[in-house]
Amino acid sequence: MNYTDINVFGGLELREGPGGDYKNGLCVMEAVAWMANEDATDHPECACPVLTAFAIRLNDRLNDENRQQLRRLILPMTGTRSKAHKQARREYLILETARQIVSESFEIIGLP
Repeated sequence: MNYTDINVFGGLELREGPGGDYKNGLCVMEAVAWMANEDATDHPECACPVLTAFAIRLNDRLNDENRQQLRRLILPMTGTRSKAHKQARREYLILETARQIVSESFEIIGLP
């Protein structure tokens, strides 16, 4: 079964904000906690806190139709809290900071 297929979760509707249930809708991170057999929470222990913050922002800013696309993240987000993932997140944040913020700062002050 392909859990990145958004239709695999059948009747699950993703909704804005926490405090839902499977029948009435879950936010994407509550769905991750549900998939990992954790207590109902939008900050599951199984998920990377950085990815959780990103997913929550997406979940709460998308309209209802587009939010359903996030169902493909539910299974891949489980198990992302690990030391190996932590190192990858650090490297990514450093590279993105250098690429976006530092290079933009150099442009502002007139450096090539």
